[in-house]
Amino acid sequence: MNRPANWFRRAVWLGIVADWLLAVPAIFIPEKLLDLLGLRSTADPMWTAFGGLLVFLLSLFYIPGANQPYRYRFNAWFAVLARLPGVVFFLVLYPGFYPAFGFFDGGFFVVQLPLLLWVMRSRPRVERPAPQALQAPRSDGSVAWLRRTLWFGIVVDLVLAVPAIFWPQQVLDSLGLRQTMDPVWTAFSALILMLVAIFYMPGANHPLEYRYNAWLAVLARLFGVQFFLLLWAGLYPAFGLLDGFFFVLQVPFLVMVMRSTGVRR
Repeated sequence: MNRPANWFRRAVWLGIVADWLLAVPAIFIPEKLLDLLGLRSTADPMWTAFGGLLVFLLSLFYIPGANQPYRYRFNAWFAVLARLPGVVFFLVLYPGFYPAFGFFDGGFFVVQLPLLLWVMRSRPRVERPAPQALQAPRSDGSVAWLRRTLWFGIVVDLVLAVPAIFWPQQVLDSLGLRQTMDPVWTAFSALILMLVAIFYMPGANHPLEYRYNAWLAVLARLFGVQFFLLLWAGLYPAFGLLDGFFFVLQVPFLVMVMRSTGVRR
């Protein structure tokens, strides 16, 4: 890997590790983590914990772009651009609550963006034309069904997440669910859910080319099941059942697709 790519990999991995150091303890001890950091206490630990889980899942999608920025161009670009919504959320949309998190994301964006541009301008020259994307044989309909089921989940996630960024209480009320005690964390969880859903898209469109995204798009549903039905049981079981439904729907098609070697045409 060339020098720009090496520096980019280090910068993105630094952000990934920093995200994990915040996200993992937030899943299990959200109140203690905020107290340790000297930040505003949460009035609804479940939503803070869910935000931590989603940040952890989001950071997993950064890994292919960090390690192989030319192979996973979408992941590389969005690993950097995904920092901007955090800046806007904490410094513009919900100012005064947790500005440190906005500066946290802003710092990584300022460091990583120039490196990303350097990487993309330094892409090794390819003498032969790049092969076309892998596709399943025409007789195999599993890819089409995997695309449909993944996009079904993406659309549902976006329909729930986008309005919840701006009107978290109203969205929960409209669904007949428990009210949030801390709308900031509910809205933040919705923002990260939207970003995670965007990372599902390459796996939904080109599951053989973006196998990592396709696998994680399906397996991420299991985390939601465990979170809402086991770790924080009884608060929002409908969300756990929704994730369970998508996992059961998607995993058979995923397995069939991944057993296909694919062809280039």
